[in-house]
Amino acid sequence: MEGNFLGRGTGYTGVTYNRKSNYIGTITVGDTDVYAVLQTIKSKIENVSISRFVDGKASSDICENLLINKNLMDKKILIFGDSISTGDTSAEIYTGEKYGGYNKWVEALIDDNYIAKHNVRNDSIHATGFVSRVSGEDDLITRLRNTTDTDFDLVIVFAGINDAIRANLLEIGFGMDEQGNKQTDILKYFVPAVDTFFAELVEKFVNSRICVVLPLRTFHSHAGPGVGEMWDGTTHLETDYSDYIAKVAKEYCLPVLDATNQSGFAPFNSAFKNRWTLQVGDVHDGVHPTEEYCKKYLSKYIRGFIDGLI
Repeated sequence: MEGNFLGRGTGYTGVTYNRKSNYIGTITVGDTDVYAVLQTIKSKIENVSISRFVDGKASSDICENLLINKNLMDKKILIFGDSISTGDTSAEIYTGEKYGGYNKWVEALIDDNYIAKHNVRNDSIHATGFVSRVSGEDDLITRLRNTTDTDFDLVIVFAGINDAIRANLLEIGFGMDEQGNKQTDILKYFVPAVDTFFAELVEKFVNSRICVVLPLRTFHSHAGPGVGEMWDGTTHLETDYSDYIAKVAKEYCLPVLDATNQSGFAPFNSAFKNRWTLQVGDVHDGVHPTEEYCKKYLSKYIRGFIDGLI
């Protein structure tokens, strides 16, 4: 199989198939052979089927798509988040403080040249959530309503844990009784706030791809494997909060990444907590991933999720 690679005189000289479902091609640049693994992600290659690679019919336009779509540098991205996502993206469009003074997963993706700093609006504020607020006007619903720019390719919602953490402090109720009846006050109850947020989000960003990353666990998630533990002042587990976010997101058919149960972030384990969570004084807080964890694991985990969405 031969062809012009991006029209730059680069020859595409061969392709083989391996057991990991990758197509391994030899790209000849001058007199040098460079071996590249080309994964056949159908969402990234809209004009070609996997069988065309097997039949050896790849063409220059296919190779061009593979290269162009390896990042989201040209995409405008909006993030609604909390301290897990705060950071310095751009002074003009960043709305919160850089909690802990270190880079999070957003900066890691910028540093990896996967997303572009000037195209990211990181609306992430420490200690906030669907109901949880700091200033009185920085909960997710208020921030959504105050957002006037709706020209984004991708909207990421990554929040919710502060509604559990700060339930007692702010007198936040879960908002659903044992019979399944819902409260309606979005300023006091988590359930109606989540309902309202997503109803308004999908209407406001009807031209955007919307996705949801469920909140990470904290040290308070479990007393041990399979044993639930609750924050003071609430009768619900952290997983109850994330489960409800997932339920509502799926009602709108939104893509959901289950970071609550499948991220690998397990600070309820003391060894994990002391290795991978933010150290405050002499204590690791058991809530916030370290900069190393964000760069090494969390950013890649989220990248793998959003990579096939737009």
